[in-house]
Amino acid sequence: MELSYEDLVALDALGQLDGPEAALLRSLAPTGDPRVVAESADALALLTRALTPVPPPPRVKSELLAKLASMRTGPLPLPNTIRASAGAWRTLPFPGLSAKELSVEASRGMVTMLLRMKPGSSFPAHEHHGAEECFVVEGSVRLGSLYLSAGDFHHADAGSHHDEIVSESGCTLLLVVDRADYLIA
Repeated sequence: MELSYEDLVALDALGQLDGPEAALLRSLAPTGDPRVVAESADALALLTRALTPVPPPPRVKSELLAKLASMRTGPLPLPNTIRASAGAWRTLPFPGLSAKELSVEASRGMVTMLLRMKPGSSFPAHEHHGAEECFVVEGSVRLGSLYLSAGDFHHADAGSHHDEIVSESGCTLLLVVDRADYLIA
């Protein structure tokens, strides 16, 4: 089946284009400028949000559900709740630091955890194997020359370097880290 320019833009807006289809879309763009493709996708996404959803015919819905079920490789994961008073804090090999594992997502190789730093504690400079996301729940922390306070968010890409991390007043951080980085700590 040959796709039209409009079909390709729609698929791109939904994030469904693979490499060859994306290259075809770029080649069909009216000006050849990739910004035109991005603007078209943005416009289409806005238009689709303005439409009233229409339920699919029962046959289409059942076929889609059957297809999704056939793609499933195992049982659906169960939700996981950890109460504030539950879970174990483990002492890290750095004075004043402890961590509480909240979730391990093996399929993505990611760990969600809390890191508690007592006043005056520090974590040594390090490289990131994978990406890291950090949200300051309470207190404040300094990453090299960058100061973060409660409510601040920081993202570090895979392969990036963190200077020493210091918390003069103490803090609790919510971290989503690559499992390899978590295991090193």
